[in-house]
Amino acid sequence: MKGFYGALLALCVAGQVCADEAAQQLAVGQDIYMGGRSIVMDAEGRDDVFLAGERVDLRDPITGSAHLAGRWVEIEGAVAGDVYAMGQRVTVADPVAGDVSAAAQRLRVNAEVGGDLRAMASEMSIAAPIGGNAMLTGEIVEIDAEIAGDVVFHASTVRFGPDARIGGAIRIYEEVANTVTIPDSVASPDQIERRGLSGNPLAPDLFGQTAKDQRAAAGLPKPAPEPEPLPTGFLSGVLVVAILGALLAVIWPHGVAEMRRSVLGTPGRALATGFVTVSAVIGSTILLAMTLFGLFVAPVSILALIVLWVLGYIVGTYAAGVWVLGWFGGGEPMTNGERAMAAGIGALGVGLLSLIPVVGWLLLLVLSTMGAGAVALRILRPRLFADG
Repeated sequence: MKGFYGALLALCVAGQVCADEAAQQLAVGQDIYMGGRSIVMDAEGRDDVFLAGERVDLRDPITGSAHLAGRWVEIEGAVAGDVYAMGQRVTVADPVAGDVSAAAQRLRVNAEVGGDLRAMASEMSIAAPIGGNAMLTGEIVEIDAEIAGDVVFHASTVRFGPDARIGGAIRIYEEVANTVTIPDSVASPDQIERRGLSGNPLAPDLFGQTAKDQRAAAGLPKPAPEPEPLPTGFLSGVLVVAILGALLAVIWPHGVAEMRRSVLGTPGRALATGFVTVSAVIGSTILLAMTLFGLFVAPVSILALIVLWVLGYIVGTYAAGVWVLGWFGGGEPMTNGERAMAAGIGALGVGLLSLIPVVGWLLLLVLSTMGAGAVALRILRPRLFADG
């Protein structure tokens, strides 16, 4: 999950320059952040990389992890760490020593992955060995290589090539039982477990009614309710938002400061702009989906909407944290420590307020929309409303 937010951060940091033809970059030690229309990372000796653009090409080997976001993403250099990638088309063409987490319309794994593969794609092809486990969600999944560990499927169609092998347990989530057929050459029947979408064995419905009826017919008592979990999910969410807000404020201080002033200084304008921008992105996604060609582009609009909303929430919570500090007598954050404090206070405060029934949800919606509006004003206004 942290790497997924890292890929989002790669796109967010590059958002201000993605409309430019020339790539721009920021080097922090051995790490590099790059954004632009067409990105080619061919610098030697890099550790972690954060790349975002329409075309993203990682060509040289890196010693750390790769966080990639774009329309067409190519991994043509060996990665010693993990890979986190989002795009319309993602291709892994050189070995990855760690894990690969990817979301795309079309995913191709043509080089060995030493760790786990976590993938979500409309069309997915695995033509190289996977050293760990695999979690695969898609419309069409094709496997023609060995997967050493366990595999979890949720796909309409699964095809196996002559070189396909699965060494561990297989769990298949199906709407209708036995939709996915696994040949004996791939795995033995005792490796396979089939579940309904609810997670109950052979329950074909979302709520596991078949499993409940079977328990009642057998005279078994109802399962005891599970104890309430500790609020670790809430605390983890607050921590992730605080870290992302602090990183964004440190890496892009002037841009974040301008967006924060837009939220606090002209909240009505930010809210209206955010509403129009989010509506436009949603509308464009629907219109694209209505056309044959647009079906291939619609995932990019969906990705843009997700990034805009996440970035809007981060900016909104950061602005709330600055407002709280100002209310207690603090000024504008000038140091990295003050920026991190504002991000943490904002993430915690907004997170607690969001727990209030109905009102908290509305507050979250308004704050995220205001943040999205501030982002749109910062990125688009110089181009759409430039004088002359």
